[in-house]
Amino acid sequence: LRRAGRFDVTIHVPPPDAEARRAILQLELSKRSTSKRALEPHWLEVFAKEKLEGYTGAEVVAVVQMAAELTRESQEAEIDRQHLLSACERVPPCTLEQCQVHLQHGVPPSPLSLLPSPPPSPADSLWPSPRQYFVISSVLIVLFALVWQLIMHFDVDTFHWLHLPQ
Repeated sequence: LRRAGRFDVTIHVPPPDAEARRAILQLELSKRSTSKRALEPHWLEVFAKEKLEGYTGAEVVAVVQMAAELTRESQEAEIDRQHLLSACERVPPCTLEQCQVHLQHGVPPSPLSLLPSPPPSPADSLWPSPRQYFVISSVLIVLFALVWQLIMHFDVDTFHWLHLPQ
């Protein structure tokens, strides 16, 4: 979003080409435990060229981060080709045109989108205001502390139904 007089020169920065995407992939994967199959130069080159077309550098990094998360979830030790392919499906590229569609048509962005989410509506919140949440939670904490002190003040046998350690 721009307004007149704010920026006199507009510079278009296109997404990185296939070779740059491959270099970013290789750099990011070298920081993580990755299988030899996934680091194979020819496969990385084809993956960067065909699967990551239109991705920005930050989105390529996000794909590697998602692949690492998928690896952890599957309890495997190394990022493999399948993790990268699955991550690519979960992290789509966000072009300017896609962002405009989101804004114009109210399409909810994906969880990994750079678009800000609208603030929650009051109907979505249990507490009408943060102040009310703070006051009520503070009162409850003090109340629980006082009850605990009373329990500990009396003989433990009096409260046998609590099953407190002796």
